[in-house]
Amino acid sequence: MKLYRCLLLAAVFSLAGCKSDKDKQDQTPEPPAGVSVKIMTYNTYSGRKKGIDAIAEIIKSQDPDLVGLQEIESNSDDFSYDVPKALAEKTGMPYYYLAKALDLDPGDYGNLILSKYPLSQQTTYELGLAPGGPNSYMRAMGLVKTQKDGKEFYFATAHLDQLSDETNRLYQADLIHTYTKDLDKPVIITGDFNAQPTDATIKLMTQWFTLGCLNGHCGYTDPAPKPDGTIDYIMYAPIDSVSTVTYDVDYQAYSQSDHFPVVANLVIH
Repeated sequence: MKLYRCLLLAAVFSLAGCKSDKDKQDQTPEPPAGVSVKIMTYNTYSGRKKGIDAIAEIIKSQDPDLVGLQEIESNSDDFSYDVPKALAEKTGMPYYYLAKALDLDPGDYGNLILSKYPLSQQTTYELGLAPGGPNSYMRAMGLVKTQKDGKEFYFATAHLDQLSDETNRLYQADLIHTYTKDLDKPVIITGDFNAQPTDATIKLMTQWFTLGCLNGHCGYTDPAPKPDGTIDYIMYAPIDSVSTVTYDVDYQAYSQSDHFPVVANLVIH
């Protein structure tokens, strides 16, 4: 009888242990508390490969809350219409802001922010050339304030110098810090930084911003269709104000531009 009871108790505890293990396997991690936002960054190559409609379809397929686009050309000889307005209509993202970097002849060239939510404090900041640095063309950063579900935050998109000499990029990275360091809400910055994760520019940026990618693996973003480098990023600050849930490069978009878009699901605390 004593042996029977021992065997019975052993069986009960064994089943309880198995049930507990299964429960652990079935449980999914609790998402961090806060407001979820889906962010996208995309260097569009001005839509020169397959047109603006193709760029819009890539954005729609990801359905972001906000997207930062670089190399947008509008009302020019090649794109003789209001491209920001057209992209807003085609993507169903009604709020937009063009941060102009250059005057074309005719037209405008710069970075575009598209948003599902109303924008305020729209500002364009010049990202000029370093004194005594190599000659190149003017860059810009667009910065806006928005909110989702009552949570306010800033969103920015930038495009840094492309020369192999990092002098201008380092100067522009320092300007970005100057323009954002006193903001009183979380800031998410997107863009083509023309720098690899091990380059001095990204090392400088990450003194102030946290890379959105998980475990340091940001994924190759350039050039399309066969990427071998990472130069497009989503970052945020302060470090404890935002968490990354997912961070991915959209490798399905291999023919619409010379870059791949980056998409991240973030939580703003």
